[in-house]
Amino acid sequence: MSRLVDRFSRSLSYLRLSVTDRCDMRCLYCMPEAGEPHEDRPEVLTFEEIHRLVRILCRLGITQVRITGGEPLVRRDLPILIGMLSKIDAEIEGRTDLSLTTNASRLAPLAWELKAAGLNRINISLDSLDPDKFHRITRGGRLSEVLAGIDRALQVGLTPVKLNTVVLRGINDDELSDLVEFAVSKGVTHRFLEVMPLGSVGIENRDRFVSAAEIRQIIERRYSLVPLPFQNGSTAQEFQMAGTTAQIGIVSPVSERFCSTCNRLRLSARGRLQLCLAHEDGVDLKGPLRQGWSDAELSDLILETAYRKPAGNHFAEDPEPVYQIAMSGIGG
Repeated sequence: MSRLVDRFSRSLSYLRLSVTDRCDMRCLYCMPEAGEPHEDRPEVLTFEEIHRLVRILCRLGITQVRITGGEPLVRRDLPILIGMLSKIDAEIEGRTDLSLTTNASRLAPLAWELKAAGLNRINISLDSLDPDKFHRITRGGRLSEVLAGIDRALQVGLTPVKLNTVVLRGINDDELSDLVEFAVSKGVTHRFLEVMPLGSVGIENRDRFVSAAEIRQIIERRYSLVPLPFQNGSTAQEFQMAGTTAQIGIVSPVSERFCSTCNRLRLSARGRLQLCLAHEDGVDLKGPLRQGWSDAELSDLILETAYRKPAGNHFAEDPEPVYQIAMSGIGG
């Protein structure tokens, strides 16, 4: 069977799977305070449709599936879907890593069920350790719920747990060393992300941008960082903290983009296969799926579309938001 390869000879093996465009937070860097329009329920893929498309994609070469949103844990009965996806390996004699990115507001009571269903590991957003600041960034989130989710994920073995912080100038850029210290105390990796110029909040976030180089400089005021070899397909430059086994990562989609080794595709909650965060090119799979296309026909459509994957983003060259859909609609 043909494999997912684009016109730049990049093998595509990583799927970011959005299961909902809804979220229970309104983070400054993701969506406006009033939120974004949601897809009507009939427009969202069913669990059976998601399972079929992911199985096809895995047959074509996807080996990593990361479940995203919106906030994926607001999707009702998500552990059932994870159980369905975890069985794909046996169905196709493959080996797929199944992970999830969450704000962790609902994680603590669900963690064991997610693990039992077949989820391997988890990434958790943590943008501040100060409850008031956290509430401001998320526009309503409760830090205590997220901290409880982190602890529970570690207890049930959803490891490795990774923490993600979007760095915002004048808001949380004074907390980076404290966040590193917190991650070290928990035995987890912390990753710091540049804010991206996407969606309706892209323009206002422009003044909040902190580059990867500056993020590193801030952290190195307290810690000595040793760069590790960059892994193809990774979005993060990893560092080891000198004299320890602890690691951090810095994700730089704007200042030091990693597009040349990008191996990602995105599938939205409404069934659109998206080729790049920064480009609108893609294809609707839900329509053909519901029109009765065969797996072979869907595979051909996916292969033809994936081949068109663009070379990369132009965030550094073009300061204006290049893609108007909210991050919550494409899963980051």
